[in-house]
Amino acid sequence: MTDDWGKWVISDRECSDTFAADIDGDGVNEILAIEPWHGNNLVWYKATGDLRTDPWERHLIDDTLNRGHSLAAVDVDDDGVLEVICGYNGEGTSLHLYRPENLAHNHWRKETIDDGGLGVGQMHVLDMNGNGRLDIVASGLSTGNVKWYENLPS
Repeated sequence: MTDDWGKWVISDRECSDTFAADIDGDGVNEILAIEPWHGNNLVWYKATGDLRTDPWERHLIDDTLNRGHSLAAVDVDDDGVLEVICGYNGEGTSLHLYRPENLAHNHWRKETIDDGGLGVGQMHVLDMNGNGRLDIVASGLSTGNVKWYENLPS
């Protein structure tokens, strides 16, 4: 026997990659997305009340992606705050990390991880070498390569 799944629409916008994580630390997951399908907008949605019935607020993080692809929210520097990692594989290929500076005002600091060397297709964030720090491994969909970005101590 299988149970029916519920469906709750948080946005009528088309999107490709999504990621659920509690980026503001309130105990309720926010939804990150790339809009539209392989588009140029990196956004996050915040629940305004009941997750199933109340509207979700849309917040734009970056609108400069070119064929946005792959998305994760993890604490890469072990400071208790989730950072967002996102890349794209269109012209000007790149991979970026976004640090929330003030979520109440939707202020983010964008840091470039790779500028032109990886047209990201798939990405995984994990500790590759067992040193306790999260690294990034990504395949280049448009660049035909695979890269490991080691998270070095500051």
